[in-house]
Amino acid sequence: MRSSGLFAAATLATAALSAAPATAISGPQASDATAAATARLDIGGGERGCSGTLVAPQWLLTAASCFTDTPFGTLAPGVPKLKTTATVGGTTQQVVNLVPRTDRDVVMAQLAKPVSGITPVPVAEAAPGSGDEVQAAGYRRTHDEWVPDQVHAAAFTVQTVGTTTLELAAKTDGAAICKGDTGGPALSTANGHTVVVGVSSRSWQGGCVGTDPAETRTGAMAARVDDLAAWVRQVAYSTAFAGAPWKSAEQMTAGYYTGGSAGGTRHMDLIVRWNDGEVTLYQGGEANDPAHPFAAEYQLKPRKSIWLNAVSLASVNAGGGTDGLVVRWSDGEMTQYTTVDAKGFHGEKQLAPPKTSLWRDDAKVLSAGRFTPSGHRDDLLVAFKDGHVSLFSDLRPTG
Repeated sequence: MRSSGLFAAATLATAALSAAPATAISGPQASDATAAATARLDIGGGERGCSGTLVAPQWLLTAASCFTDTPFGTLAPGVPKLKTTATVGGTTQQVVNLVPRTDRDVVMAQLAKPVSGITPVPVAEAAPGSGDEVQAAGYRRTHDEWVPDQVHAAAFTVQTVGTTTLELAAKTDGAAICKGDTGGPALSTANGHTVVVGVSSRSWQGGCVGTDPAETRTGAMAARVDDLAAWVRQVAYSTAFAGAPWKSAEQMTAGYYTGGSAGGTRHMDLIVRWNDGEVTLYQGGEANDPAHPFAAEYQLKPRKSIWLNAVSLASVNAGGGTDGLVVRWSDGEMTQYTTVDAKGFHGEKQLAPPKTSLWRDDAKVLSAGRFTPSGHRDDLLVAFKDGHVSLFSDLRPTG
């Protein structure tokens, strides 16, 4: 297993952290929930060992330094240079793609297929404070085992919160981050809710088997991830659109067309109008699965020649349980469909006739929502080319 030197990026007492990248936790066996979402990485057929956290069904959050040729060198995105497998949830599969950060020791590692039956651990939205307790978890060495087959965890106290790092100190005797834990999570739990606040990066490894007995320091450094929550979601979410011809999408709008609501348990639906006039309805999937936000796909099969003329779409709720659609056509006609479902468009109403110059020549952007305090219908907000914005309340057909 590789053992790499540290750069003097932080200090404990008066000395700079050196030794190797943090690579298993010397501490008790982790809880079932922590263990289930903690992955063991085998890089290069046993050449290197690291840990990681399942943060989306098909993505692990781990340390970029696990994959670099030199300690904390630059990591190129894409397929790992060395064959890498990940064991999580009792199954082992290949890591097929890496999306690294350039500002810290963090990478998102994509699995060959989603992991089922394991709840991913969310990334924190706020940084821990100095003095807060975190649990560091990982595989590999402990104080008396070279290659344990269980996830171990230990309590650490946050000493310093840097721009991209967390300085940690062991809270209990015998706690240390050892070889095999690079990429493992630093977890914070409050009110029964556990989140990832950091990724293990470097440590002194005092007390770990194989470490010089004279080394007694057990401090460690983790890469902060609380400010990466949006990036993690973005990377994980990109899986949902892999292989889809999204460069052909001309118009799209989101809403609850097939049931559900803002207080429900699934993602919103999405309507896409493609550049050939085809229209697709993607039905929202269950929540907490950013890599698979859609449960079903429906081709609505409208007359393509007509829908090629649709220049703006807006999801509008006309007061019912599901959303409908307002369409602005290239000739200035405005049409409202009170409902949309897997079978198509229903309740067609004309809001403005063709050749209406206001909508044909002047309207630029449409957006719907409940901007006024009264009523159960959405309003329509329109930005015009001359820069003014108008609000149309309680949409009703003309004539």
